[in-house]
Amino acid sequence: MRLLGAPDLLRFHPTLGSALSTRAGAAQEFSTWAKALAKRWKHAQNLCAAHTSVLVKDDGGGTPIAARIRKAHGNVSATLKAHKQEYG
Repeated sequence: MRLLGAPDLLRFHPTLGSALSTRAGAAQEFSTWAKALAKRWKHAQNLCAAHTSVLVKDDGGGTPIAARIRKAHGNVSATLKAHKQEYG
């Protein structure tokens, strides 16, 4: 992605809304998992994720991987909110 001039990105899959279980609590469980993931990765400097190039701390303006995970979680807040409203 960076080779094409796109910013260094980390995000959850765009089909998250349809991938969540259609039951109460699924969105909250995902949110809890994402927050725990960011905590577990607090010391990580680099990440090789699907559908993107290797994310290297120094290439992302010094942004830690954990902060990128938290940002990705924030970016799906509308999806999680909609799921909570529909299923609880």
